[in-house]
Amino acid sequence: MRPQSIKKVTVRNCQIGGDKPLICLPLVGKTKEDIFVKTEAVTALNPDILEWRVDGYVGVSQVKSCLELLRSIRDIIGNIPLIFTCRRKEEGGFAGALGLTDAMRLDLYKEVAETGLADIIDAELSCGRAFLSKLRKMADGQGVRLIYSSHNFIETPEEKDILSLLINAGEQGADIAKVAVTAQNYGDVLTLLSATNRARSSLVQVPMITISMGQYGSMTRLVGGLFGSDVTFGDGLGSSAPGQLPFEQMRSAMKLFYGGEA
Repeated sequence: MRPQSIKKVTVRNCQIGGDKPLICLPLVGKTKEDIFVKTEAVTALNPDILEWRVDGYVGVSQVKSCLELLRSIRDIIGNIPLIFTCRRKEEGGFAGALGLTDAMRLDLYKEVAETGLADIIDAELSCGRAFLSKLRKMADGQGVRLIYSSHNFIETPEEKDILSLLINAGEQGADIAKVAVTAQNYGDVLTLLSATNRARSSLVQVPMITISMGQYGSMTRLVGGLFGSDVTFGDGLGSSAPGQLPFEQMRSAMKLFYGGEA
């Protein structure tokens, strides 16, 4: 049996941190038309969770446009849990959000939380305590869950540093702690998995998402759950990070590790 999170997060009858890791598919598109087509296609795959990377949308700076598109996405995906993410440029954000300030992103998150259409909002730890504290208060008032995340597209930090990020996310009030690093070799993969195992064993009570990006780290998207990671990301109709694997292959492979329907 895989190690489970002490605290569980339940959104739309989907439990994060339970007896199996969940598969999330990214939704990335530049235009409304592109996003509509991709939303229908990824919904047909029936993933556990969807993540709308709004930073890829050319109209991301227009809050009203984002909210209208969010309503359309919810109409299409029905009861599938939805993560709303506007990634900072420094941590892999797409071109759509290049001119967006943190203040603009916080305002967007506030408006999104008030709609009740997104179940989870992902914000980077690098935004700072003041930003995350304001976001936490907004989310608490609307029943929205929060991921506090950290992404390193260059290297894999030391195990103690990965642990520190996961612990920090939990201490600052994250419902889910996320760390994604880049593996330059298989030793880096072991570092990420060891940090995940230690964090889950005693140090982090909330659900976690830990990922080793790149070619070497692709295996963590399948086996990370055995060490304590609770959500993995696949490639439905286009990846949002290096090393994501095709969704159907992931679902089949994960049955071997976790049993039943992945």
